[in-house]
Amino acid sequence: MLGQPESCGESPNGSERCAPENIGGGDLEDGAEIEIADRKVDSEANVSTDTVVAFQHLPREIVFLCEEKVRINSRYYGKLKVSQYRVVFEPYICEFHTNQVHAKRRSLIPGTPHMGLVEIPLQSLYRTYVVDETIRIETSDSRCFLFSFNREISWLESLHEQLLRWRTAFENEYLAHHLDKKIRIPDTKYSPEVELSKLIPMLKTLSVPLELGIFDQNESRYLCPSYPQKFIIPCRIIQHREEVEKIASFRSRGRLPVVRWIHRITGAVICRSSQPLSGLVQRRCKEDEDLISEYALCALKKHLLIVDARPAIAALGNALMGKGVENVKKYRNASLQYHNIENIHAVRKSYFKLTSEISRAKLVDAPNAFTHLKNAAGSWQKHIQKLLVATCKVSRAVAVDGMSVLVRCSDGFDRTPQIISLSKLILDSQYRTLMGMICLLKRS
Repeated sequence: MLGQPESCGESPNGSERCAPENIGGGDLEDGAEIEIADRKVDSEANVSTDTVVAFQHLPREIVFLCEEKVRINSRYYGKLKVSQYRVVFEPYICEFHTNQVHAKRRSLIPGTPHMGLVEIPLQSLYRTYVVDETIRIETSDSRCFLFSFNREISWLESLHEQLLRWRTAFENEYLAHHLDKKIRIPDTKYSPEVELSKLIPMLKTLSVPLELGIFDQNESRYLCPSYPQKFIIPCRIIQHREEVEKIASFRSRGRLPVVRWIHRITGAVICRSSQPLSGLVQRRCKEDEDLISEYALCALKKHLLIVDARPAIAALGNALMGKGVENVKKYRNASLQYHNIENIHAVRKSYFKLTSEISRAKLVDAPNAFTHLKNAAGSWQKHIQKLLVATCKVSRAVAVDGMSVLVRCSDGFDRTPQIISLSKLILDSQYRTLMGMICLLKRS
């Protein structure tokens, strides 16, 4: 019963025990109250109230709601429990009598873990809304569930509002319970000093010395607000601050080319930046050209590959607005490749279409549901494929061909960190550990 939540566990004899405990914010608005249902379902369903798997409580977990005779995805009946951490659906064991043959015990929801037990952490809720006498829940991992209740709309709306409240109120407590207490996650805030200390041993292997240092753009971040206060660039231009300012003014949003990683054998560097402000008239910046050349000469092959994640037509459209691409005829030892990866808006639209079709295929018995799902999945797979192709190209250029790489798109968001992060996963084993992955995500 919501308003008097239950702190549940097990008694010594194995039976479930529940002690009332008041939790702030647990009551519904306007004095509404959720009670355990005690209604009969359609006799044709022939439902037994025995559940497939017993509910296992987490430490200090409080069950706010325990509702019987709930139907999931318009097919299976079971018991729904809601705590401050999660929504759990326990399907009943159904008995099917065909030609008076004895009952068959089986899991009701194929493909779900724990013999059909459905668990939805509140932190994974993406969208929830009330439809008729049901609550539809969509999760961040593209799952979709439709829970049907024999309840009034006002009751469902109150439950819906409470789900959203509990998700925020108990976020930190939920994470604490699910983290292994033996793991001590250190402060993973990006530190250019730590990053540079890891790069220094690699610099000693370069055929052409590349001295790197830390540039501090002060707390105002006047050069590039979207970069950290400190970032790594060659020492040569750090000593000439006006040169750094000219390069930043030549790049969109001030995102000048900075070092992200160095290959200890080939000496090739991976850099990131945004597009140059060259326009249709192909404006030039000598300082930017010299910096790119410096990155190229430190590599084994004395060459730098500019990986433009955008389609070529998008680059031309940006050129009409005074932006564009580097003129590789003017950049010494440099070449340019397009990788035709769509922007975040197209990718988001494709993802929403995929999740929508997944939900439709699960909830609607339409003859062409899976045809639409196949088309949506194909569109999403193309985005993933293009991203992986660009990643493999960067990794091969650095490790096999011995070329430095500058990765960028329009403004250096979205596609640029995705390609660089995936390339680091391939090239550097430290990022394939738990701590390495956390650092990688923080830096990106």
